[in-house]
Amino acid sequence: MEFRVYQHEVQLQFLESFLHEGEMRYGKTYNIVLGSGQVVIGMDLGLREMCVGEKRTIIIPPHLGYGEAGVDGEVPGSAVLVFDIELLELVAGLPEGYMFIWNEEVLPDLFKQIDKDENGAIFLEEFSDYIHTQVDAGKGKLAPGFDAAKIIENMFKNQDRNNDGKITAEEFKLKDQEPNKTHDEL
Repeated sequence: MEFRVYQHEVQLQFLESFLHEGEMRYGKTYNIVLGSGQVVIGMDLGLREMCVGEKRTIIIPPHLGYGEAGVDGEVPGSAVLVFDIELLELVAGLPEGYMFIWNEEVLPDLFKQIDKDENGAIFLEEFSDYIHTQVDAGKGKLAPGFDAAKIIENMFKNQDRNNDGKITAEEFKLKDQEPNKTHDEL
């Protein structure tokens, strides 16, 4: 079976199982993001510092798994989870805090590139088409394991600073063009 883990994109071969009254059950393939709460804490901890080609058995006690309640119809309460895993591939993910990155230099006239109809405004559909085209061409990368449409919609909303449903050239700024916001910290 294949198992994909992202933050760093990781492909794992695994056999997920747990014992309940002598019965062994096997799992499925999952796509997850480590550290995002998509897997139990014990799995997050158990996968840390694995190397490509490494095989590992991860035994997760109930308090780091599904607890006393379990998962109705799937995992009994107080179950000890056992995962036999082989790390097949590790690919660098996105930097922390980023949901999209450019894989090459950004064109200086990016706004004009996105504004295909040259009307001085970029609408969500136009923005989405452009980002998908860049990702498909390998020029950009969306965070794996997340809904691409939601990421793009959030990117659009961040650029649509006056919330009028369109981005103008005045509103459009790349992250490195944003003013530095300073704040007091505790």
